[in-house]
Amino acid sequence: MAVILTSIANLLLFVVIGYVLTKLKKLNSEHAKILSALLVWVFLPCKMFLGFSSTFNKEYLTAKYPILVASLIILVISVAIVSIIVPIFAKKDTAIIKYSVLISNYGYIGYAMCESIYGTATMSDMMFAALPFSIYVYTEGYRMLMGFGKISPKRMINPIFVGILIGCIFGITGISLPTLPSASESAAFASMSAPELALGVVDKVVNDAAKCMAPVSMILAGITVAEFPIKEMISDKRVYIVSAVKLLVFPLAVICILSQILPRDFVIPISMLFLVPCGLNTVVFPKMVGGNYKLGASIAFVSILMSIATMPLCMKIIDILCK
Repeated sequence: MAVILTSIANLLLFVVIGYVLTKLKKLNSEHAKILSALLVWVFLPCKMFLGFSSTFNKEYLTAKYPILVASLIILVISVAIVSIIVPIFAKKDTAIIKYSVLISNYGYIGYAMCESIYGTATMSDMMFAALPFSIYVYTEGYRMLMGFGKISPKRMINPIFVGILIGCIFGITGISLPTLPSASESAAFASMSAPELALGVVDKVVNDAAKCMAPVSMILAGITVAEFPIKEMISDKRVYIVSAVKLLVFPLAVICILSQILPRDFVIPISMLFLVPCGLNTVVFPKMVGGNYKLGASIAFVSILMSIATMPLCMKIIDILCK
């Protein structure tokens, strides 16, 4: 439990840094756009590539396909339940509420949290489990939050998807980039050809960029929630209901059911999709078209605070149920 708490504290401290620097006017929404662009175009694709290129092979697919199947089933059932229940209790902002309940911040916060607590292998399993949700985010989720009438499959062709695709190709084929030797190994450097050195530099850049994913994503979360006064963000009771359902009801239901039918190594990566705070696309997508993103920012803020208590609780329950 100490490992879990320190890992969560370590990452959430970056959220505080982003929040404080924004309140001190050292960072602003323009900086957030730059960080978001770096995450989408560089850091997250590199992290995805490394995760899938190191694990995604025939043996992996044969052993881990239940993760993808379970994730897809959970998504279909969740979408059906939320589509029926949310409109009954929420007469406005239904798209933001539905999305917030269904989709967590697994891309920015989730992967970083999973790797920090459970290691790179489990994070790769989590990426695998997230594939159906990623498709949903950039098709129906995008349509909902942008207010469009039709799904846009073109949104699937994005840098993150490309990173996953190239990583899968490298993993399946067994291709790997050469690794540069340490600075002290001059003889090893001399023995490498020019193409090997060039590819070695690429490998190092990809690894260094992937390391930036976690801190930059957490700082971005802090900048985003700092755009609104705290009093305004905590005054809407819907925020607490949505956050509680997202961080407790859904993950506990998933954990309790999966722990009875799947081994621990499968339960953890799937459950991590639901344990982390609500996604920031409820801010990012509406902001692109001048829509109302205040509720999305409020839910993100409150869910981050609540997750400090709910994530350790849910992880402890996983430990108890998955012996």
